[in-house]
Amino acid sequence: MANKKCSKCGETKPLSEFHQRKNSKDGHQGWCKSCAITNSVAYHKANPERKIAYDKTTSLRKYGLKPVDYALILGSQGNVCLICGRSPGNIRFAVDHNHETGEVRGILCSSCNTALGFMKDNPDLLRRAADYLDFFNGKGVTLL
Repeated sequence: MANKKCSKCGETKPLSEFHQRKNSKDGHQGWCKSCAITNSVAYHKANPERKIAYDKTTSLRKYGLKPVDYALILGSQGNVCLICGRSPGNIRFAVDHNHETGEVRGILCSSCNTALGFMKDNPDLLRRAADYLDFFNGKGVTLL
């Protein structure tokens, strides 16, 4: 197996430790995966608005939407998450879709979108969760 020296950390590692890159001589990036990930995390922490923009672009491409489509959908719902009412600002927003049909339902903050996913997009399960919260509102379980 071929090895390569990372131009960032200077360590020699197997090619499997480097992301592929079609237009480089050996077909792999110059930085090892570990250095590339560390650099990416640091960059996105320093530039949160760029991470939000990247996530949005990736999400749009995934669902076949153009930026104007995204803006129209978000505008039609008052520029807020339809569940919690938060506005985009510095929080991630996600394209919500029906997992069976792939049809776009709306734009939600990532927290609300994730919550729907964890509840398997099941309205009955969500109602039971709401009933649970109502029942225990302000009180906890009494331990013996």
